[in-house]
Amino acid sequence: MEDEYKKLVHLAKNGDQEAFIRLADSCKERVAKIAFYVLGNRDEAEDVAQEAFLKAFVGIRSLKDGVPFDLWVSKISRNLSIDRLRKRRPQADPVEEWSKESDPETILDMRKAIMELPALFRLPLTMLYFDDMPTDAIARILGIPQGTVKSRIHKAKEMIKRRLGGQF
Repeated sequence: MEDEYKKLVHLAKNGDQEAFIRLADSCKERVAKIAFYVLGNRDEAEDVAQEAFLKAFVGIRSLKDGVPFDLWVSKISRNLSIDRLRKRRPQADPVEEWSKESDPETILDMRKAIMELPALFRLPLTMLYFDDMPTDAIARILGIPQGTVKSRIHKAKEMIKRRLGGQF
């Protein structure tokens, strides 16, 4: 599997559009989710994901050897999302869109608590719990040390616990 992945990356870097499409298909959901976590709007996240893949396609030759394609495109998505976020405030939240929780009161409480978190803490928390991403991958995507990711998640959980009275 890893050899096939490396071959696809090599082919894509040499202009093979089919190889690029296969790579993009393998991580399109993750790339869109990262944009959603930052922006809080599914439609806008899908637009950013498309833009991220376009940038990746144009710049595929700049992908360094050994850097996983999915993490590289995820970082592009994150950066584009942050650029958009600077122009406006988030309008939705991850709990409503992707939570499997069925209790409306719990969803409402969690939504409020998570959306009140500063983006600095909200993003790694949602990446961990809603996308099941390991902290090392979150660190690479966000461009920060893994210890910083863990401390931000811990602080986010503490903020939510205070807000919800220890229910988180």
